[in-house]
Amino acid sequence: MKKTVFQFSLFIVVIIQTSFSQNPLPDDRDAYAKSVLKEGLANNDSVKIAEGYYLLAKRNDNNYPEATRLFNLSLNINKKLKDYYKVGRIYLRLSEFELQQGYFEKGKAFLDTAMAIFKKYKLAEGIKSARVTYSYYYNAVGDIESPRMLGTKREDSLSIADASSLHANREASKLNFAEAYRLFYLSLKIYQRYHEHLKTGRIYLSLSYLEAEQNNFEKSKAFLNEAISIFKKYNLPTGMASAYGTASEMYRIRVFTENPSTKASFDSALYYSRILEKKAIADKDEKALANVYLIMGNLYNFKKDKRAISYIESALKIKKKERPDGPLIHYQTNLASAYLISGNKPKAKEVLAESQKIIESKKYPIDTGAIANHDNIYAQYYVAVGDWKNAYDKRESGIRYQQRFAAIDRQGNVSRWEVQMETDKKDLEIKLQKSENENKQKLISQQRYIIGLVTLFFTILTLLSYFLYKNYKKQKLLSQRNAVLIQEQNHRVKNNLQVISSLLNLQAKYLEDTQSKTVFNESQTRLESIVLLHRQLYENDNVESINIEELLQDIANSVALTFGFDHIETNLLMEIKWIKTDVAIAIGLIMNELIINSFKYAFADKEPRIEILSKQNNQQIEITYKDFGSKNLEQTIKGQTNKSFGLKLINMLLFQINGTSTYNYLNGSAFTISFSNT
Repeated sequence: MKKTVFQFSLFIVVIIQTSFSQNPLPDDRDAYAKSVLKEGLANNDSVKIAEGYYLLAKRNDNNYPEATRLFNLSLNINKKLKDYYKVGRIYLRLSEFELQQGYFEKGKAFLDTAMAIFKKYKLAEGIKSARVTYSYYYNAVGDIESPRMLGTKREDSLSIADASSLHANREASKLNFAEAYRLFYLSLKIYQRYHEHLKTGRIYLSLSYLEAEQNNFEKSKAFLNEAISIFKKYNLPTGMASAYGTASEMYRIRVFTENPSTKASFDSALYYSRILEKKAIADKDEKALANVYLIMGNLYNFKKDKRAISYIESALKIKKKERPDGPLIHYQTNLASAYLISGNKPKAKEVLAESQKIIESKKYPIDTGAIANHDNIYAQYYVAVGDWKNAYDKRESGIRYQQRFAAIDRQGNVSRWEVQMETDKKDLEIKLQKSENENKQKLISQQRYIIGLVTLFFTILTLLSYFLYKNYKKQKLLSQRNAVLIQEQNHRVKNNLQVISSLLNLQAKYLEDTQSKTVFNESQTRLESIVLLHRQLYENDNVESINIEELLQDIANSVALTFGFDHIETNLLMEIKWIKTDVAIAIGLIMNELIINSFKYAFADKEPRIEILSKQNNQQIEITYKDFGSKNLEQTIKGQTNKSFGLKLINMLLFQINGTSTYNYLNGSAFTISFSNT
């Protein structure tokens, strides 16, 4: 798994780097850039000089210091010329450079500056480009929600597609293939609608890679051929280059997974890699050449061929030119592995020791997956020299970093809250491991105690949310500024609820008995109902009322996903659509409990289907819920009245809104609640 994650990460980097390259220069791009600068200097033409510096900077993106110097020269001239679009574009390019190098804070600062310029001068094309870069930034730091919200709020379909594609790449790197497919197909649909042929083809390449990762090579070839046909039809040479890269990756995966591996697969992987090598040399693209050399070195390494060393050494040499002081752990680890396979233990030790110094210096942000891979190769070295103690220590260290790497990827971000939750999870894991040999009854008691605390916390949170909105109702005549502050408060409550939901999800993984897990899942659906309501409050201008139809549809879909269904047939006939916020909280939780009850008892032998109707009856509002289940739940409900937390919660919520309920069965269980909306 470690190897495949690294392979995919490398593949993503190539795609992202290619996506940033827009408006390609003529074939002899270096000469063209120099001629523009020369012409500008000769004629004292500031516009030409600035353009020349900008083009040369793009051609030196492998040499970070030189590219930065040239971009700054162009930036200073464009500021004097007041060409704010080009000024913003340069800041955007500097941001992309920093993000590709892993310096996220500095990259975000440049990105914010670019967006501020584009907004100030109302430069629509610049704003659109900045949104795409924001999507890459958010996914790079693990924030999977912000890029999608960015596109949704701006009603920019292409921004949504770009964000979904980047999110899909992240899910694929975590081997969460089902979610990756869903997001890739969402992007594909949008790109096809707007005739974005290059991006459409690249989505097909990503799907091809996913199938190859799962050893579905026939499907992988089909997606690859679909991409190639698009690139040929619309004459997209950059797309064809990406297709060669995917073909190389597909056959390389086949080499690593076939048992025994065939010569045909190895030759095909090498063939496409050599095509990429020739193109990189022709384009003078050292960054791409380093990646190709690393791929070819790993291929030869797999075959225990000493040629692996020369290729990986060449890749490492190029990377050192690009960033002499930067971390090169991936390249050094692969080189050390090649030395070990060839029997050159001293050279392997030398390379590994150099990497160890970089890791221990803590000067650079290095992902835990890279450190885990480094420690594992170090362990192999110690085994080779017979140092069993150090081999054991390094192996244990590698396992710890692998566990941390998996945990970070699952959560999908590096925010302060998530880091704290990860620490709590580790502490709990240690406690559970220490108590493995204790009495089973004691473990069950501890779990019940935890469940009780979570249930109590949930109840307090529900009441707290209710009183918060009651307080808001009293303050409704305050100024617009206070209304904005309340809306921000709703946003923070929503974020905190999501943190609590994640914490419940982590805790549930360590529960052993089915009853406890069921209670946790039900608590999470209740919490999700409140999150959905808060999201409506945050996204809508009307904070006094809630669109109950949209809320109930979202709750039904959320509960269906919890019970393993990707959809639920829902018929909403809502005569009354807008309900006061404090009443809507209670109605949402009541309907959440009824839908949970239907999934538990009514849908055992048929597809889930529900119907919710609302109507005005004099001064009362009546909402009827029907599940079309084959089981009459009247006796079940009566039998559980004294012990079901869900039914107690329904009764408590009805009491809060002065409501009443009735039950009957006719081709399904039907619950009717009546209350006042005043």
